[in-house]
Amino acid sequence: EITDADTIEIAFSKERYAFLVTGYSKFSNAGMVDRSFVKNLAYKAEKKAIIGINLRNFDSQLPTLITNKGILQSLQAKLNAYKQNHFKVQYKAGLNNINAFIHELNAQRGKHVSDSAYQTLKGFADNIITSLNSLI
Repeated sequence: EITDADTIEIAFSKERYAFLVTGYSKFSNAGMVDRSFVKNLAYKAEKKAIIGINLRNFDSQLPTLITNKGILQSLQAKLNAYKQNHFKVQYKAGLNNINAFIHELNAQRGKHVSDSAYQTLKGFADNIITSLNSLI
């Protein structure tokens, strides 16, 4: 039986998603839940949600913002490499992939990447970097 003293719940939302992180003691006689642990877990879940939202935005908008097929494929390859590293919890390697994405985006700005496309994609990348740095 779990009592209120044995549980903690933290709720938050990002865009259209709502999250509830619940922590409870595995043993009824263990006492109060370590609230800082659950808060840290909720914080990390929030940062991962932000990353997921920005990855979804990349997937939906990248093909419409970048019309040059070679540049599009190159940017998508960097994002795919990031996703692979992210899902393996290799955040530092993933950070290198996002930085490579930004480097190419900077190089193509004004050539194959319009200024408005640059601002949009750079914003998504910056959001990922900010969240990713808090996970490292």
